[in-house]
Amino acid sequence: MKECNVKKRKWYRMIGTVTCIVILCVVINHTMISDFFWAFFRDLISFAMLGATAHCVKKFQFEEVTLRDAMTGLYQKEKLDADLYVRCEQKKSFVYILIDLDNFKEVNDQYNHENGDIVLIEFASKLHCIQENAHGDVICYRRSGDEFALIADAHFNRYIKQLEAIKSQISSHKKKLGIEDATIGFSFGVVQSDDIYKMRCRKEDISDVIKTTADALMYQNKRRKKES
Repeated sequence: MKECNVKKRKWYRMIGTVTCIVILCVVINHTMISDFFWAFFRDLISFAMLGATAHCVKKFQFEEVTLRDAMTGLYQKEKLDADLYVRCEQKKSFVYILIDLDNFKEVNDQYNHENGDIVLIEFASKLHCIQENAHGDVICYRRSGDEFALIADAHFNRYIKQLEAIKSQISSHKKKLGIEDATIGFSFGVVQSDDIYKMRCRKEDISDVIKTTADALMYQNKRRKKES
């Protein structure tokens, strides 16, 4: 966006110069010249706005591509960290859900990485469905490897139920995914931002505390499964 702003400033300086010329022409009553400059000024504004807009659109499209994970199409960790930080800065109420696939290393070891990638893509496609049906209330991310995350603005219990449904869907499609003998599932940690705000952390540390807390809850959930 900085490059976009610099480009706009260059155009605005040029427009400012032409504006001064037009005003000067009007003052000295050179009607023909002033009409010419008014037309030129109008076309220049149109050209400047179109050029600046096209540049910004192209830059936005490029940033969208670079912020998305190539395999799953979900946003990457950089976007997740930025979105969390902005929400915490603005003290918005939201829920952060961290998800880690269970036994995924065994899937890779037993069935090879290609089948592991199929599982990741299938799981990500289910998250895409949740995001699309949430009408802007949820954004899904691939944090790293077999870790995913959601930021939900409201009704997070509904999304927890949808995640549980995904677990059943993946289990019932194991043969289709080529991992029929694997035990596949996932564990998650859920953190509500309002609970962290009450802890009176430094403002710049809040997003890190949310991520650390979600990590701890997720691994606690994973350990409980192994012990039971």
